[in-house]
Amino acid sequence: MNTQVLEYLIAISEEHSLTRAAERFYLSQPSLSHHLANVERELGAKLFRKEGRALWPTEEGVIFINKARAILHAEAQARQQIEALRVQARPCLRLCMDTAEEAWFRQKVQPHLERLQVRIECTRLPAGQALTALEQGEQDLALLLVCGPPPQLPCSARTLWQDEIALAVPAAAVEKEAHAALTELCYLRFDAPSAWDAQAEQSLTGAGITPHMVCTAPDQTTASEMVAAGHAFAFLPRARIAAGAGLAAYPAAPAWQATLLACFSTPEHPICAEALPALLEVLQQIVEHGLKTDTPD
Repeated sequence: MNTQVLEYLIAISEEHSLTRAAERFYLSQPSLSHHLANVERELGAKLFRKEGRALWPTEEGVIFINKARAILHAEAQARQQIEALRVQARPCLRLCMDTAEEAWFRQKVQPHLERLQVRIECTRLPAGQALTALEQGEQDLALLLVCGPPPQLPCSARTLWQDEIALAVPAAAVEKEAHAALTELCYLRFDAPSAWDAQAEQSLTGAGITPHMVCTAPDQTTASEMVAAGHAFAFLPRARIAAGAGLAAYPAAPAWQATLLACFSTPEHPICAEALPALLEVLQQIVEHGLKTDTPD
């Protein structure tokens, strides 16, 4: 008796019908009846009784079905634990990033890494601590969103994305008294690294803008839509502003450069060292092919 047969009998108890239970597994009704008869013959007990057109477990059947469910649950747990051990046995490539990049990494990048024969251990670290950890050999790779000129780095780096960040406003607001119009709108910020917030605040101050209402946008797509609809203003990449209907860059607010960097040092483990270039290629392809719909904020 194998676990597949246990699943058949559980289905009979749930459907109260051989025909409907057979349909679950794309079996014929006679084939399922044959499996049931074999189990009952092996146990020397009837597992189901017929009441009208429905099948209901007998007392022996209730005992058997409960134990069958426990067996299948135990098998599933064993498989999960074995898989966890298999994954833990893989060499570990240590990656660190700031909060917002971590969410993006898990959603957009992680599903593409199954082919790598390493596991990725993610740690949250601010940019300064991440670079120190790389320099001291405590991390192998860091994703950093840099605002302003890129810093001097103690390691190798690859630019994954770069753009100028400008204050995006509704196109109509530029055509009339823009400053007065902005005071009526909501300023949308992001769950961003402190460097982004600092640059944004400096730019608003330089333009003499004091937002009367501040909200947090979940992503840049949502922010773009709200700005285009005339409800808000937000700092967005020039490329996004140029491509978005109803968006315009507010010229009085100083713009700044933002760069997404992959900073890395060669891991000691040879398998991790071999996997690192592949991981960098995955990151680059996702950015270039638009799977990353929002710049890490």
